[in-house]
Amino acid sequence: MNCRNFIFSGHAVRRIFARDLRHKDVKDVIKNGAVIAEYWDDKLYPSFLILGFVNKQPLHVVVAKDKKNNTCYVVTAYTPNLNIWEKNFKVRK
Repeated sequence: MNCRNFIFSGHAVRRIFARDLRHKDVKDVIKNGAVIAEYWDDKLYPSFLILGFVNKQPLHVVVAKDKKNNTCYVVTAYTPNLNIWEKNFKVRK
């Protein structure tokens, strides 16, 4: 996903810190990962669930995008749980 600017929500910052993730890795997933779900009706801006890999480990990032100025608002980031996600990490069980 092409983003000129990244803005991390307070929730995202807390979750990234609590989950011992790096902002750089989250940005890399947004830039290079695969959009696996689209939520066009989300308020303010459409949001997307993106799957990427960091050191061969899956990472999901939820980002809302203001297409007018290419600003991406990071909502949250987490490592998908195999109890909830299929082995490809793209489909919920």
